[in-house]
Amino acid sequence: FSYVDGSFVVGKKTLTVTPNPSTATRQYSDANPPLPPSYSGFVGGEGPGVLDTPPTCSTANASTAPGSWPIVCSGGADGNYDFIYVSGALTITKENASVFFPTGDWGLKQAPPGLPLAGFSVILTVKEKVPDAATYGAAAGDIANVPNLTVALVPTAGGGSTPLTCVAGAVTGTGYAQARTFTCSTAALIPIGTYDVVATVTGDYYVGTGEDMLVVFDPSLGFATGGGTFTLGGDRVNFGFVMQYNKRNNTVLKGNFLAIRHHADGTISRIKSNTLGGLAIQDSEGCGVATFTFKATYTTWEAGLGAYVTTGGNSVKVYTADCNNPGTGMDSISIGGPGLLAMGGTAATKVALTGGNIAIPHTPKR
Repeated sequence: FSYVDGSFVVGKKTLTVTPNPSTATRQYSDANPPLPPSYSGFVGGEGPGVLDTPPTCSTANASTAPGSWPIVCSGGADGNYDFIYVSGALTITKENASVFFPTGDWGLKQAPPGLPLAGFSVILTVKEKVPDAATYGAAAGDIANVPNLTVALVPTAGGGSTPLTCVAGAVTGTGYAQARTFTCSTAALIPIGTYDVVATVTGDYYVGTGEDMLVVFDPSLGFATGGGTFTLGGDRVNFGFVMQYNKRNNTVLKGNFLAIRHHADGTISRIKSNTLGGLAIQDSEGCGVATFTFKATYTTWEAGLGAYVTTGGNSVKVYTADCNNPGTGMDSISIGGPGLLAMGGTAATKVALTGGNIAIPHTPKR
């Protein structure tokens, strides 16, 4: 016999490596999901533990801007396996921000008799929303990435809105306490009425809104009006209203009512009138009392949905008392409305204003 040796080549097995999960979504500034590699192609019951150097998967970091970013796996090495890498995708969405309005009587402005208000200004503060709705791990971002606000005065009685020009201020604080102020103003003439002050966060990194109200009134015109603040369950409530019967026949009520409860997390609950009912005015123990009714929309934040929900056709009754002296503890209000603004709407459930004024000038002189 004569033997001639041959050769037998054992090639490496190819593993396909994919990030797990292959697609994921998170908000800007929050943590990435864990991204362990997922394998296809092991033989003989082997697993990742046999690899000399396992691959790793990585993607954008917490400061990366919102958008779509690849999840890339790499770095694997082994004597028995080669690697094919399949990339995944991470979607980074904008972080939620809250807009905070000043406390006190900033939203109650008296116009000159028979004239509109000449200009308006307000300082707003933007912060990242707490609690953070993080999927994998909450972390505060950089509020300097809010470059601007868009703010408008929207008349509740209808008509065109008035935009404000906003100038960004300095960023202060750290973490979730980080805040940026904006000075927003207009030189336009603002007619008497109640206005939604609607602020919208703009830019690539954050999304959010805030809402409060501005009441421009002239007591010399002879109708029930008012605006200001009071406390309900530890929360600040801003309100404003104008109510008046049509002077032609004194039977058709016109006007509007708006109340906003500001919760500690930056969300709100809001009642806004749409169909008016009746108005009754009387003199009671030295105070002018106006009670009125209307149908309204009610808006509140639903944590389970992560969004605002609005319902219509809600019946509301309001009790207001003008005791002649503007300021803390003098005038009072009670709202008989839905949800988190349900107070009763009667004299027995009234609360004193912490700021502002109710003016009912057509009560008997005393």
